[in-house]
Amino acid sequence: MFETFSQGKYGISHPMEDLILLERPAAEAADEWTAFDVADEVVAIRSLMLHRLCTLSHRMRSAAVKEILSGYDLDLRDWMVVAALGDLSAGTQRDIVKTSGLDKVAVNRAAARLKERELVTSRPNRADGRSHVLELSARGRETLVDCSKALSAFEARVLSHFSREESLGMNRLFDRLMEAIERSV
Repeated sequence: MFETFSQGKYGISHPMEDLILLERPAAEAADEWTAFDVADEVVAIRSLMLHRLCTLSHRMRSAAVKEILSGYDLDLRDWMVVAALGDLSAGTQRDIVKTSGLDKVAVNRAAARLKERELVTSRPNRADGRSHVLELSARGRETLVDCSKALSAFEARVLSHFSREESLGMNRLFDRLMEAIERSV
């Protein structure tokens, strides 16, 4: 059995193009190392849909945070909670996890920041005394509207490079892809 380690030319991380994989055999043959270059495989990795979607998502999120959300002192997790509460009107952290796709810890931390900034209010949950119901404050609703408008304008600017038909087609493909993933998981 082999263990795989990533190492650049000088023992530190380098971009994918410089990646060399070192395989170390199991403990009984620890003196034998095999090195091979995977530069030819990089093209295949970069063409994988998962890699491309992650890269696209990262670039879109980074640009949105840099251009818009940071101006409202929000990070992406904060925005996801604000947006989820915009959809829900009010909800528990469990509801927000389900709606936003964030994990419990991220929702908990974002909710704490948003409460501190008075964008979210909290009240005990009458149905379950162990949890609280969160909802947007008046200031939070105003932030939701302002950010939504700015993000919509940002998206329109990005999509201006595509025809209306291409944009609609992209949305249909995203919907179908989400459905296919749900069926496959």
